[in-house]
Amino acid sequence: MTWLMGTLTAPSYPALAVLACYLLGGLFLLLKQARRLNVLTLGEESARSLGIDTEHVKRVVYVLSAPITGAVVSVSGMIGFVGMVIPHAVRFLLGADHRLLLPASACIGGMYLVIADTWQRIRCSHRQKFLLGSSLRWQVDHSSSTSWCGERIGSQ
Repeated sequence: MTWLMGTLTAPSYPALAVLACYLLGGLFLLLKQARRLNVLTLGEESARSLGIDTEHVKRVVYVLSAPITGAVVSVSGMIGFVGMVIPHAVRFLLGADHRLLLPASACIGGMYLVIADTWQRIRCSHRQKFLLGSSLRWQVDHSSSTSWCGERIGSQ
């Protein structure tokens, strides 16, 4: 069942090395796109008028983001998707500058996942025989707050 829900147990060192390469390399390459992404936040038409090839930028970002997400999910399982709302919350708090947004989202998303998992483990420690996987516990307990956060950010 671990493969279905995910786990935060320590991966093997080779898996961790591969994950680090994907994350560091992908984040570095995404940061090189930060200025273009900042211009793209003005809207596609405005970005095109400023000389940005919007379709190319979108393709590059998709191609860079997919392996990063795949690497995280391949090591941690579905629980790697828990932090997907974090970039939106970070944008709400820090603004839309992708030079700050990308690294802050990566750091805060990882911290959020560890804090949520630790909180759930502490909360459920007295019920060891009924202990569910981390991602399922998190989804049940935090789905409403995540939905509220998404609605609040989407309305602005």
